[in-house]
Amino acid sequence: MDEKELDQMRKIIKELTKELKAKAMARNVESYLKTKIKNVEEQIDQGRKENKMMEMSDLIFQLMNGERRIADLSQTEMNDLIPCIDESMECVQRRIDTLEQHPDDTKKTYEGGSSKSGGADDDA
Repeated sequence: MDEKELDQMRKIIKELTKELKAKAMARNVESYLKTKIKNVEEQIDQGRKENKMMEMSDLIFQLMNGERRIADLSQTEMNDLIPCIDESMECVQRRIDTLEQHPDDTKKTYEGGSSKSGGADDDA
């Protein structure tokens, strides 16, 4: 092979290398975008769940304050309330379990905060 043929081969190899790098970069960009889209979709789903819980909490307060009556709720509202009530009951049960394991926490919680708060309510 002479020098001219070697230069041509080098040029071809260089072009192929550029193409391969570009394709690899495109795959990386595609993968990055897919991951980003998935994360944003998860954030949207989480936001929707939080909004629904807030709506249901508001509905519960309306029921408790007499602004709404259970008899006036739609079937959809009743169905949406069930997970919210279940979650609230689980939260209360966890608190009961914690208090049963650590009875001294009751006093701290209901008498002006815990010693961990570092606030003005703590006994000096």
